[in-house]
This record gives sequence, C-alpha cells and structure tokens, in this order.
Amino acid sequence: PLPTSTELAAKALIEEKKVYWAFISYAMMPQYKPIIETKERIMVPVIDMSTSNLFTKVAKWLKEQP
Repeated sequence: PLPTSTELAAKALIEEKKVYWAFISYAMMPQYKPIIETKERIMVPVIDMSTSNLFTKVAKWLKEQP
C-alpha cells in the first residue's frame, strides 16, 4: 500500500477505508519457505503474510481476476 504519510492516502484510509496500491507483486508458493534461492544463487527472504486479513483479501481478489 501507499504510505499513509501522503495526505491523499491518509484521508482515503481514514474517511473511506480505502487503501491505494502503487505496485503489487506476488508469486504462488504451494509450501511456505522463509528463504528462497534464485538460479543466480541470490538468497531472498520471504515474509509469510497469510495471517494478514488485508493481504488475504487482496490475494483472493487477485485470484478472481481474469
């Protein structure tokens, strides 16, 4: 989500209960792993957001899109 430090984002969150996203990136991960390794041998930490109601709703909405 956009930081609530911007006046527009803060107002939308408080008054309209809306969150604006500047960018969304995700990958399917059938089994959670705290760290994944790329083919270039770069170690990438992964944050498990499955307990977040907000991210769960966003993931559900994304899966429903054509």
